[in-house]
Amino acid sequence: MRKQKAKRTMMGISMLAVMGITLLTPSAGLNEVNATSTPSDATSTSSDMEIVTAPAASPVTIDSTNFPDTAFREWVALNCDKNSDGQLSDDEISQCTIINVAGKGIASLQGIEYFSNLRELNCCNNNLSSLDVSNNTALTRLECASNDISSLDVSNNTALTYLRCNYNDISSLDVSNNTALTYLSCSFNDISSLDVSNNTALTELFCDFNDISSLDVSNNTALTDLHCNYNQLTSLDVSKNIYLTMTSELWSSPQFISVPMYKNGDEYYFDLSEFPINRERVSIDATWMTKDGTTYNSTSGRINLSEPKDVDDTVRYLYDTNGPDSLSYRKMTVILEISEIRDIADSTTEEPTTEESTTEQPITEQPTTEQPTTEQLAVVVPPTAQTGNDKDPAPKTGDTTPIYPVIFLLLASFTGGMTLYIRRKRS
Repeated sequence: MRKQKAKRTMMGISMLAVMGITLLTPSAGLNEVNATSTPSDATSTSSDMEIVTAPAASPVTIDSTNFPDTAFREWVALNCDKNSDGQLSDDEISQCTIINVAGKGIASLQGIEYFSNLRELNCCNNNLSSLDVSNNTALTRLECASNDISSLDVSNNTALTYLRCNYNDISSLDVSNNTALTYLSCSFNDISSLDVSNNTALTELFCDFNDISSLDVSNNTALTDLHCNYNQLTSLDVSKNIYLTMTSELWSSPQFISVPMYKNGDEYYFDLSEFPINRERVSIDATWMTKDGTTYNSTSGRINLSEPKDVDDTVRYLYDTNGPDSLSYRKMTVILEISEIRDIADSTTEEPTTEESTTEQPITEQPTTEQPTTEQLAVVVPPTAQTGNDKDPAPKTGDTTPIYPVIFLLLASFTGGMTLYIRRKRS
């Protein structure tokens, strides 16, 4: 009876020790939960990412899944499905090298990615808001004008020689990888910058009616046609484009720049020194001015007006493009639209005085008054005792009661129980 009681006592103490250790180490359980929850978190994160699926293996079924747009699906079935079995075989896909779906009312060209052998695509005059031709790496000619496309990625289409994407909503266009381009038309978009330095084979460039503020065509020595009017160019140098025969009538089709007009007493002027231009190439034509008294100073870059003007009024200057003799007119017209009138005298008087700037500085006494006094420091309660203070920082996750003293007490109890058991057993 005594032996059984001693065994039960020992087992109870052992269980108590194990339970105590388990309960007093919650961080282990939390770590296990966090470890197991990590894959699900990763899954949920990856589900938020856009997944680009590769084209399905041949044959490709001509259905609403692969070709969601009805008009495009019907065109594919009629022109690419040679045996009319409702599917596209490898041979049928490879034989489809030209797709012309201009003016079909198409809103989506999803499914175009299956035609890996496509050479020419014409999808002008549709309702496209996006176009993905990243898988059509064999494309040499792409026409997608007169749509609602906001972005166009042609970085994978390195074989392109002809690109027409005018009359869209494109804000940026990267053609740095399209070194084979000979024709580029991106007119009537919202493009603010255009880099054609890598397109040395370019012979025709149409980039008019955009928001381009600078254009470097010094590397495009093969250019014969350049149309860049109605942008925001302040200067243009075509001295290296010796084959140019057209420059979109730069003189009669101007650039438009929104700039401030400065007022200093009775003086009114525009400051061209703010522009990255060669001021020696600037001139003014008195016939375009409201008065003959307007003058230009190439040293200061100022266009001095003979009389004041109002906001939205315009003044124009001519910029010599230094073009070849083949050009009928080498000067580009730039129209300056007055965005505001800046009074230099007023801006000087509005500068803060020494006294105002001093009063706006932080008061030096504030940091001193915010520091605790000696009395306050004497009564500061340790953080562990301020359990009812809302300003105390929240306890850090994983903070627990120190475990080693507790384990020590439990092991001591266990050792005492074992000693008692051994003594009783011997007796």
